[in-house]
Order: sequence, then structure tokens, then C-alpha cells
Amino acid sequence: MLSGHFNNCYGIKEFDMGRGIDFSGSNKALIYAPNGVMKTSFAKIFEDLSQGRAPCDRIFSNVATSFSITYYASQYVYTSISLPSKWHFKNLVLLSVTVDPLYL
Repeated sequence: MLSGHFNNCYGIKEFDMGRGIDFSGSNKALIYAPNGVMKTSFAKIFEDLSQGRAPCDRIFSNVATSFSITYYASQYVYTSISLPSKWHFKNLVLLSVTVDPLYL
């Protein structure tokens, strides 16, 4: 199970994952939503974490970035003050899909 709360990450001012994403059946998840809902920004957060980089807000670089992520029994908490040296999200695949409503 992956759940979390994010502040000021790639244009996401504040986002709570709610129930989270259950990876017990697979290490993949499909995020389906219309354009402009921040799917790409959400994926960039986990791309940064898989590379050992701190997520940020590229437009408003002076605001504090923070998140709290729970991945099964592990919890990762970050503020723009410190970043743990190793992240354990390398085996997750988040797929962001945009569908043009004209083709539905």
C-alpha cells in the first residue's frame, strides 16, 4: 500500500492520496484523469525519489516542499531541509494516461 501527503511539489500545492494505492496484486498502477489534474507532476515526484533527488516546485522555488509517504511498513517524511540518502521506490511503476474525450 502506498499513501501520502504532498505540499508544493511540481505545482501540486497540497494533495492527500486518501486511501492510497494497493500494490499487493502488482507493482504497477494506472492513474486515469483528465488533462491538467497533475498526473505528470505526481509522476515527477516519484521519479525524483527513485533517483534519490528531492522533489521541488520549479516555479515557486522559495516555498518549502514537503511530503509524507507511507509504503507498506516504511514511512518517509521530507521537508526541504533534509533528504534521506536512500529511497526504496525503484520497483514501482506509475503510469500516467491522458485520454482525449473525443475518442471515447
